[in-house]
Amino acid sequence: MLYLSQLSKLNVVKRGDNLSFDYSRLRGKIKEKCKTQERFANMLNISPASLSDKLNEKSDFSHSEITRACQILDIPVGKIPDYFFCEQS
Repeated sequence: MLYLSQLSKLNVVKRGDNLSFDYSRLRGKIKEKCKTQERFANMLNISPASLSDKLNEKSDFSHSEITRACQILDIPVGKIPDYFFCEQS
């Protein structure tokens, strides 16, 4: 199980740092495991519109959403930056 204390140890950045994130790897994992973003959003207990906003950088993923997403998508703690905090080049 992924714990919030583990997330804070990853030294992740926040949107206020003026970075743009590439969610293509996360999108691929969603398609692989859940088939559709709508199904993933329902499993994450958020609306499809809210998920779309997060994937299009209009809002941020919360710690609890990242935790739940990792459980749903089988993403190990050490790989969180690769899926949620990968800077666009």
